[in-house]
Amino acid sequence: MVSTVNNLKFSLLLMVLSLVLTYRLRCSIASGGCHGRRLTEIFTLLNSVVSRYRYSFLIIILPMKYTYFFTGWFFFVLGGIGVILPVLPTTPFMLLALWCFSKSSDRFHHWLYHHRFFGPPLQQWEENRVIPLPAKVMSVTVMTLSFSYLAFFRETPLAILLPTALLMLYGMWFILTKPSQPKINE
Repeated sequence: MVSTVNNLKFSLLLMVLSLVLTYRLRCSIASGGCHGRRLTEIFTLLNSVVSRYRYSFLIIILPMKYTYFFTGWFFFVLGGIGVILPVLPTTPFMLLALWCFSKSSDRFHHWLYHHRFFGPPLQQWEENRVIPLPAKVMSVTVMTLSFSYLAFFRETPLAILLPTALLMLYGMWFILTKPSQPKINE
């Protein structure tokens, strides 16, 4: 966003300079001044720079929109695979897909948010920051079993085991500190 704003500022500055030089060029040519040729060269150069950078914000925004769109579909597919495989979580990938679609496509954001299967957990999270109790139990159980397998049944070096344990503990802490049901307003 900052680079887009800077490009727009730069583009506006070049346009103003171009207008000023155009006015000076017309005045110089009209009065028969000797600097007309030099000003013409400067004006031509500035005009080419302005036309080059005038739409530079489109060069930045449009590819990011497509990047978010395809990344959203990537996360959606991973979440769909997570429905079948218990190793992959579904909701975090769907949340990431929802966020990517919010940056790229209102149509697909609305579709995913109101989907009959994936929509309710996304709506619960977005509206109340709620993780349902069955999802908490399942995620903590899968993390515990995965770490137990990694620690006791595989020859895993400590350099991999320790960061894995820390990440899983942070994930468990995050999941367990979120409410299981929305707060009831009285």
